[in-house]
Amino acid sequence: MSFIIDQGGGSADNVEVPKGLCKYPNQYGPSPTLIDSAFSNIAIRFQPAQVIQIYQDTEVQEIRLNVVIASATDEWYVGLYKYDLPNDKYVKQCQWDVTTLSVAGMLSQSLGSPITIGAGTYFLGTKSKDQTAEGPVTNSILTNIQVVEWHTAATPISATTSQINNMSVITSAGAVLIAEFAGSSMVYNRSTYPIYAPYLVY
Repeated sequence: MSFIIDQGGGSADNVEVPKGLCKYPNQYGPSPTLIDSAFSNIAIRFQPAQVIQIYQDTEVQEIRLNVVIASATDEWYVGLYKYDLPNDKYVKQCQWDVTTLSVAGMLSQSLGSPITIGAGTYFLGTKSKDQTAEGPVTNSILTNIQVVEWHTAATPISATTSQINNMSVITSAGAVLIAEFAGSSMVYNRSTYPIYAPYLVY
């Protein structure tokens, strides 16, 4: 991969930024075997280890999701949220409604037309219509689960505020994900079976 830097004033304006997928996080537990589980239909669930760092204006349209167990009735609602550090809140940028989960395997879903997101820290949150389709999770033992250091605007980054593997925001059962929410309203969970968010293609 090439990085092209402006030789004139030493600015980074012309840096080529790596792009790709928001991948599954690494697993360090004793049994990181992939199994399957359903998304909640009463909460937007996030996998904080799948943080997406964007460094310049970037066009996004597509997500890819791995459906392990298909369903003829379920739908997944996937929101891309930007974390606003100074105000400790998450702001929805767009939402994908995945209405075709009747086939297992890797699926793609587009917005219909691309949007441009700016530099920042992003997360994908997902909830389900009826919890009958399932996606991949990892099977880990709680005492040896992957540790994720999570910070908020009110806490210095030198402090470990939580040891978590997934986090949930309780919301309504509706199909439209909430537009924004405070970081303090998030419910943190350590889970034996942390579920993965879909991939963002960027």
